[in-house]
Amino acid sequence: MVEAGEIEAVLNGIMHPEINVSIVELGMVEDISVDGNKIYLKLNLPYMEVPTRYILHHQIKEAIKEMDDELEIEIEFAEMTPAERENFMEIARKEWKW
Repeated sequence: MVEAGEIEAVLNGIMHPEINVSIVELGMVEDISVDGNKIYLKLNLPYMEVPTRYILHHQIKEAIKEMDDELEIEIEFAEMTPAERENFMEIARKEWKW
């Protein structure tokens, strides 16, 4: 059985597509829970309709499936609070790839 800490470690290896920082360090990952082979997590986005949403969704599912392809993954998307978004943007400005 997989534990939440193992999931977080895997997610810490996923870099934001536009920023040289992991999605965990950016404060995007929240509420990881495991119930048997079901994984639930919440992914906080700076804005709900950012284009990277779909890329991140795919990367997260693929990374977790590499641990065990029998795992079922549910990702809830939520919008960051203004304070979370400000922290995200501060890191992004320093680490932007382009």
